[in-house]
Amino acid sequence: MSMRIPFYGLVLLFLGAIGTAACDRAELTVTEPALAPAASSLQASFAAEPQALRPEFLPTSSCVTGLRFGTRISIIIGGSGDVILRGLRFAFNDQSGRRALPDVFPIPSLSSPVSSTGIPASSPIPLPESAALPGASPIPIPGSSPITGLFASAGTSRTLPFYLRFGCGVVAQGILVITGDAGDMNGNFRSSEVRVRVN
Repeated sequence: MSMRIPFYGLVLLFLGAIGTAACDRAELTVTEPALAPAASSLQASFAAEPQALRPEFLPTSSCVTGLRFGTRISIIIGGSGDVILRGLRFAFNDQSGRRALPDVFPIPSLSSPVSSTGIPASSPIPLPESAALPGASPIPIPGSSPITGLFASAGTSRTLPFYLRFGCGVVAQGILVITGDAGDMNGNFRSSEVRVRVN
């Protein structure tokens, strides 16, 4: 019994042989994706405390569903090199699938008193923009315009305590997502994310 190979089969076989020969002439190594030298030098750590948050329910008569609540969290930024924190963003995904943006208040410490209405003495930070951090100042960047942010020198960390307040209808169980924009003294920034459970 004879077997016939169609013409296009011979063409594919010929092209495959050429491709194989070409591959045999060079070494192939698998590496990690290349990073720009300046971007790979950023060694920032971004964390939140406590690791699980407890809601503080606020008295209100205006909520028909789901009581208003607040919670306290500290964001810690640092690194083995100099780190600039340019901004923070907070979002909450409750267990019913609803996404909520809290009112964010900088507070002196996690034990700072909050009024019965859930309003700390400070003003809220406007969200969802990544904006005005407490204590932020212009930081000079060599060869560039200054960047407004918080600075943590190499080997140190900065702790930023916040009070987050949520309105009516948000279920007080879910995941809080904190996104921080951190960079180095060369002006290279990237976003990092921390997730903390609220229950």
